[in-house]
Order: sequence, then C-alpha cells, then structure tokens
Amino acid sequence: GGNLIGNWQHQIDNDQRLSMQGYYDYSSRDDHFFDIAYHTLDSELRYETRIGKRHEITTGLGYRRIASDNEPTSQTSIPDRNDDLFSLFLQDAYALVDDRLIFTLGTKWEHNDFTGQEWQPSAKLLWKPIERHSLWTSVTRAIRTPSVSDQEGQLLLSYLPPPFGPGAIQLTGNPQFHSENAIAYEVGWRWQPTAALSFDLATFYNDYDSIYTVTPRPGATGVDLLFVNNGHGDSYGLEAAMDWKARNWLRFGLTYAYLKARFEWENQALALDTFSNFIEGLTPRHQLGLRSSIDLSDQWQVNGWLRYVDPIECRSSLDLLQKAIPLDSYFLFDLNLVWKPTKDLEFMLAGQNLFNARQLEYISETMTPPTEIERGVYGKITWRF
Repeated sequence: GGNLIGNWQHQIDNDQRLSMQGYYDYSSRDDHFFDIAYHTLDSELRYETRIGKRHEITTGLGYRRIASDNEPTSQTSIPDRNDDLFSLFLQDAYALVDDRLIFTLGTKWEHNDFTGQEWQPSAKLLWKPIERHSLWTSVTRAIRTPSVSDQEGQLLLSYLPPPFGPGAIQLTGNPQFHSENAIAYEVGWRWQPTAALSFDLATFYNDYDSIYTVTPRPGATGVDLLFVNNGHGDSYGLEAAMDWKARNWLRFGLTYAYLKARFEWENQALALDTFSNFIEGLTPRHQLGLRSSIDLSDQWQVNGWLRYVDPIECRSSLDLLQKAIPLDSYFLFDLNLVWKPTKDLEFMLAGQNLFNARQLEYISETMTPPTEIERGVYGKITWRF
C-alpha cells in the first residue's frame, strides 16, 4: 500500500485561519483469507475565527470516497462497494469568565451509505480555579457505523467436527444492522507545579448501546450466525500521566491506565454468556508506560518507550468450542534514533519489540491462526518544505 497527504494553511488575519487537507490511500491484501483492495480519497476544509473576546468558532466540512475491489476466497465473501461519506462540523468555545471558565459546545453531522444520517454532539466545561490547576468535564456521543462485512459479507469461521458436524460455522452480514453508539462521560484534573513538571488525571464512564452480537439466521443450515445489534454495556476507568523535563536535554513521561468493561446481550442463544465473557476479557485491566527522550546534541536525539500490558483472554477461530485462551502479561520496549542535519530534514531509525524475538498480543476470534509480532526495525525520512 501507499498514501499521499497534502495540507495547506492560510492566516487571513489575527483572528481568522483557513486550512485544507486531503489524502489518498491505497491498500491491498492478497492471501488465503483475503483478496481485497481499497482506494480511499479524503478531503477536509476547516475555518477558525474569533468573534469578540469570548467566542472561538471552528467549522468545516469533509468528504470521503472509498472504492473497494474484493475477490472471494475460501473463507470470505465481501462484495465490491463504492461508498461516500459527507460531514459537517461546528464548535464554539465560549469564555464564560476570561481565562477561568470556558464552555465548549459542538456537533458533527455525517451522512454515510450504510445508515444515512448520524449526529455526534459534544459538550465540555473547563475551569481554572487557581493558577496552575485546571478542572474539566465533558459528555460526548460517538458512533461506529457498520462495515461492509457487518451488512453484506460472509465469513467462514470453521467446520464442526464429529459428533457436532459435519457443518460450517459462519457469520453472515445483516442489511438491517445499524450503528453502534456510546455516550462518554469524562472528568479530569491537570496540575502543573513548575514549568518542567505536570500531572494529569482523568476518569471516564462509557455507556454503550446497540453493540454487535450474533443470532442464528432463520432457515439456515449448519451454524449460520447473523450480525444483530442486541448488545449493551458500559466501561469505566481512569488514566494518569506525569511529564517531567529533568534537564534541557532530558525528558520523562509516565502513564497508567485502568479499564473495566461489562456487557450484556438481549438474546442469550448459542451460549452468548460465553461470548459476553470473551468480549470483556479482550481488554487488559492495567497498562503502564514509561517514555524518555534524550537530546545527544542539537542534531541527534534518542527516544525510548517501555510498556507493560496486563493479561487478557482470547478465543481462536481454529477451535471455537474450546475455552478462552489466556495470554500472559508482557513488557514491550521500542527505541528510535533521530538525526536532523538541517531544520527541514529528518532521518529516523527505529526498533520495535526489542526485548522479545516475538510476542503474541492478540488472537483473532474470526480469522487467522494466532500470529506473533516479531522484533522489527524500520526507517523514516521527513522533509518539510
């Protein structure tokens, strides 16, 4: 695959700015399970302005075109589609009290070829009671529109062995499948005791509705499961972060995240209680990260990232009738070296997963056998002009 991105910005005056961005992306995958190719064209126009001393307005529009060319394989059948997505967005950051209390209200409207119109409103209140302290809270509605597979695809998972079979276990798209949605509530606090040190703490609660699950397709032979919006649930947790500039040439960042998810299904056919437990077990409960950045000179920089991930449980499509497969907790370490010979040119050499020759992070429940992520090295060149 490959992609091309372009961005243009124009400062009209001190209070107005206009920007445009567009990209084209091509991706292709041809293997035993998939033979697919996608062309994506995306563009966005954004306008920002101030009205008086209290209003900061951001508005714009976007368009995306996705053209797919999909060939059937032994395991998948996904039709070709050309889909269009139109969007409009508007946001107003209103200063109720200068530099102390700011209320931001916005919404995004989308029209897609799967479900038609979708609205995603949001509201946020930022309060700075004293110097170096900020408190904020927000509520947002988010959606996930269906994919081609959700509405029109067919996925062969496996064949039932005797004495349960012979017969196929497959998933079938449902033209009536609609968007999943979530209402997200957040509360946060930021404290910056010095110019070189800051702390962030945020808690959240997400309320999910119309979550995807499966039900037997009427009149089908074997185990033919239809995608339906029969799930609901919630998740809650917290995120904490610390940033410290120990020296002009040395910086550290420490992060921690906790997440607990719970789901229920209206249709308990086919032991969907097990499916519920499986979904809940996919997300690590605890995650910890440590970043460091060292300026070796004006032109050279080295960056490291150490991560800890809690254990999870997965289910393999190779043996759906067995119990969930536990994946142990693990550490990951990434390192990169950056060289900037000029202010506009940058070279980067990066190593990923350096502690482990290979690491199993996830097992697909519908497609491929368990796949480990191998240790990798890649390079990147950035030129700004």
